[in-house]
Amino acid sequence: MPDGWGSLSFPGPVPMAQAMGVPRPLSWLLLATLPVVVYVAPTAVGDLLVFGLGLASVVLVPLRLRTLARGARPFWYAYAGSVLLFASAVVRAIHAAVDHAAFPFPSPADAFALTGYLLVLGGLLSLARARRSFGGQGDVLDVVLLAAALAGPFWVGILDTYFADPAYSLLHRGLTGAYAVTEVAFVAVILRLAAGPGVRCRSYWYLAITVVAVTVLDAVAILDTVGRPGGGLITPLGALVAASFIAAVAQDDLERLTERPPASDPSLTRTRMASLGLTLAMIPTLLVVRMLANHEGGLGFVVAFVALLSLLVLIRIVGLLRARDRIGALDITLREVGRELIAASNVDECARILARTLGEVIGPQSRFVAVLHASDEISWIVDGTRPPFEPASTAVSSCDAPGSLTEIRSLLGPVADEGALSSVVLGNHGSSGAIVVDPGRPLENAQQLALQTMGAQLAMALSAIELREIDFRRRSARRLAALVEQSADVALVLDEDQHVTFASPNAQRVLDRSDRDLVGRGVDDLFHPGDRDAVRDLVGEAARSGISPRLVEARIDLPHGGERWFALTARDFRHDPEVGGIVLTARDITEERTAKLALERSERWFRGLVQHSSDVIAVLDDDGVFNYVSPAVETLLARSPESLQGHSVFELLTDDQIDLLLDVRRELAHSRGVAPRTVEVRLRRADGAERVVEVTLTDRRPDPGIGGIVLNIRDVTDRKRLEEDLRHRMERDTLTALHSRHAFVEMAERALAHAGRTRCGMLFIDLDDFKRVNDTLGHEAGDLILVQVAERIREKLRLADGAARFSGDEFAILLTDVYGDGDMVVVAERVLEELARPFQVGGEEIRLTASIGIADDTDAATAADLLRAADVAMYRAKSEGKGRWARYSPEMTARTARTFEIANALGAALEKNELTAYFQPIVDLATGRTVGAEALVRWIHPRKGVISPVDFIPVAESNGMIVPLGRQITRLATEQAAAWRRSGHDVYVSINLSPVQLRTPGEVERLLDLVDETGLPREAVVFELTETALIDDRAVVESAVAALRRAGTRVAIDDFGTGYANLSYVQDFPADILKIDRAFVTRLGEGDDTLVRTMLDMARAIGARTVAEGVETNEEFRHLRRLGCPYGQGYFFARPRPGPEVTEALDRERAEGSFAAHRR
Repeated sequence: MPDGWGSLSFPGPVPMAQAMGVPRPLSWLLLATLPVVVYVAPTAVGDLLVFGLGLASVVLVPLRLRTLARGARPFWYAYAGSVLLFASAVVRAIHAAVDHAAFPFPSPADAFALTGYLLVLGGLLSLARARRSFGGQGDVLDVVLLAAALAGPFWVGILDTYFADPAYSLLHRGLTGAYAVTEVAFVAVILRLAAGPGVRCRSYWYLAITVVAVTVLDAVAILDTVGRPGGGLITPLGALVAASFIAAVAQDDLERLTERPPASDPSLTRTRMASLGLTLAMIPTLLVVRMLANHEGGLGFVVAFVALLSLLVLIRIVGLLRARDRIGALDITLREVGRELIAASNVDECARILARTLGEVIGPQSRFVAVLHASDEISWIVDGTRPPFEPASTAVSSCDAPGSLTEIRSLLGPVADEGALSSVVLGNHGSSGAIVVDPGRPLENAQQLALQTMGAQLAMALSAIELREIDFRRRSARRLAALVEQSADVALVLDEDQHVTFASPNAQRVLDRSDRDLVGRGVDDLFHPGDRDAVRDLVGEAARSGISPRLVEARIDLPHGGERWFALTARDFRHDPEVGGIVLTARDITEERTAKLALERSERWFRGLVQHSSDVIAVLDDDGVFNYVSPAVETLLARSPESLQGHSVFELLTDDQIDLLLDVRRELAHSRGVAPRTVEVRLRRADGAERVVEVTLTDRRPDPGIGGIVLNIRDVTDRKRLEEDLRHRMERDTLTALHSRHAFVEMAERALAHAGRTRCGMLFIDLDDFKRVNDTLGHEAGDLILVQVAERIREKLRLADGAARFSGDEFAILLTDVYGDGDMVVVAERVLEELARPFQVGGEEIRLTASIGIADDTDAATAADLLRAADVAMYRAKSEGKGRWARYSPEMTARTARTFEIANALGAALEKNELTAYFQPIVDLATGRTVGAEALVRWIHPRKGVISPVDFIPVAESNGMIVPLGRQITRLATEQAAAWRRSGHDVYVSINLSPVQLRTPGEVERLLDLVDETGLPREAVVFELTETALIDDRAVVESAVAALRRAGTRVAIDDFGTGYANLSYVQDFPADILKIDRAFVTRLGEGDDTLVRTMLDMARAIGARTVAEGVETNEEFRHLRRLGCPYGQGYFFARPRPGPEVTEALDRERAEGSFAAHRR
């Protein structure tokens, strides 16, 4: 065998050409041009080429066929026929040379040729039989009909005259008739292979070319024999036959030609309709051919041929109709079988249903063998080889079951007709098994389809049985898991009478008693007399509540003397049918008791350290179970420490907090020695209430005295409520409940971002001359009016709009979905009309007007710019007479000009020393003595008088003038404080710092230099920062504050509570003084001291002093002193005044000893 022949395979249509590197299209062209080359070549060259190709096929083809693993028989027949045909060509050539004839006929070569044709025809018929599906007799009849229809005109038109001519010898006509019959047979086979099922691979198409070429060659030879032209084509066609046959055999997919296709529905398809129609159309065709041939005789042959065709067509139609009826009957049977299989409870029932169904569908004498996989571990071999007896089902290990169809087929034993065997694979790729059936005869299409359907139903039934088995095993596993889950060492199941019904197998090793010996014994038979009551109580608690929340230590008497101590837990599993009792778990703790006594002594020492702490101290084991809890837990969670022993900390957490603590505990568990971690969680009290706590976890497991994770739990509920209150104050104005400025700006930014076809508008509202109301009626009346204003504004808003109070008497309205100025004007006029109605305050009617500025997103791109535009428009409305609205336009630059004027004048004021410092005393509330003074900047303008800081400080911060301004005030303040100290007044000075100053590089050092130049001790200087600065400039502030404190000065947080900083951050901020904002001091008069009290507690906790700002009444003073606030400042003590006036007051205070000296 040539090297590599067995694996010779090419993907293209002509493998040999592909082997030489010829592209696929050129290969087809080469095969097509081969007969042309032979035809045009000289006769000797053409004959030599055909001889070479024939000889090559004779030598090479058997080498290829020997490599086939299966299905080689049809090709050996064809090969034997091709050898005889090649021999006939050689013999005819020798005959021609001897007789000097071009194509001698009759010739001895005809015997070789006819025999070769029969062998080739036999091979093709064998191939067609192998490629047919079950029940292919109908397909054969279709082909016979079509072949006969095509052969009829050929016979009548050509051969009929030839056979009637007496000029030809009987042998001559006989051989011609034999070739004609062979030609008709070849046509039938071609049609059978073309119309029948099977794989259309490369070998198929090459073989088709070969068969067609043989058929055409035979037809040409017959025509040449009867005197028709065409003899010159015999040699080229012979070359094509040899080349295409070699190409077909050489393909690697040759074996696929014998693959049996799946069964198909024997319906009256379009192909069959066309075939029958063509057959019937041959009847008039025969008559036309006969007329054209001008035959006078042969009418009897035509009539007989037509009658035969009609009869065959009728038989075929009746067969198709009967097949459809058979399919309908089988469908009814299969439906009933499907219901029975689904209801089957085991493999035996499935086997009986399978045997009965095969008897109904295929025949009562059909034999079968099936391998059914009922689970991953067990398979069943069903032996149905002795019908009509019940099949025998045998369970085997899945690894021992036959694994292939060949192995299953071997179980059938001898088979009469191998070709009649049918097999069905169950499930996906045989996951549920397979069936091999010996029906004794080839199956019809309908029967094969029914067999496949039944296989699918059987696979579903086996899957259902397997699922039920899996469910049963799962329930059994749950029972075992329930026992193992509760088992530390020995697990006992007790019935209602507290007798043992089940004992875990390890009882023999632990208790020196077998599980059989324990079953039936009662609690009194097992436990020490002194512990029986405790054990009975434990089991009783579990029976009542489902699970015992405590551990009981008890002694069990051993059968050979002695006793062991066990820790017992109990849980009620009577509701679980797989357990059906109370599970008592016993863990041997004998060796632990000695260590436990020592541990208890250590615990008493440890408990003495922590039992008086307000924080809860707890120790957890690796599973999160409490080993120790300090007594403070009773105050925090209303639970006793004992009730938590043996319980998990996760039982106290709310559901949404468990993952948080789990992550921290997991980090500690995998990283021993890491720094303590602090988390904030919510815990449930015994009464169902929740407390917010701050938990610090420290890994002390390596410490043998602790051996666990230590929790330090601090109650921060009140602090969180304060933070929430402050957060709400940040979002809402506390007086009117409208949005705060911060929330309003955020809402405006969102509206601007989502504005599309509609516009976003803003109204800025300022109550005209509202200061007059405060000055006349007081701030309380003013607050009442502001609340009513907010209510009236809120009533005029749509759901999508929003309103805010900015400060004092300023309000703003955000309008969404605005289509034009008219929409905003309508709202503005309604607001003006509503605010013009009288307000009722203390029985009096107060009338107000308001000025409104209108702007929309065409005037500004950001919320801040939009607010600024509306503000400018509001000032235009005021300038035009108040009580009206004004639409913003770019020409409204009055306020901008005013700001520019202040900025320019401020620079000159610094140069001319028009900026000076006023001082407001800070008083010790307990003694009444002045301890310090806050320096407040004032602008003494030569023409405009005193200008409020509210007007120029924002301008100074915006243009950077705040830096030189701050230096000047620091110099004036420290010089004045140094003078007071030189006069014997031990007071400090408090100076306000702007975030702009802190952001200026080197500014802190320059301020400290100014302090040093005056000779004032640095500890006598306090720099104040607003709480807002802590939030907005955290990094800068932290750095600057650290530098100030390192230099020896002190730091105060001004307006504490208004910036809404997180209290835990303020608690960590290194401040020396907290200054409580006036807004909180004012609420003391209303009886609300919660916030002030919390702030005082926080200040004490972080070691800071507290100064209450804005103390204006005696009632507020008394409240603050009662709460323990150490210091205060405000109009109740003194208004801000120049330094000399404060000096005089300090001198009077020293003489009189009372802060009343400041009030003169």
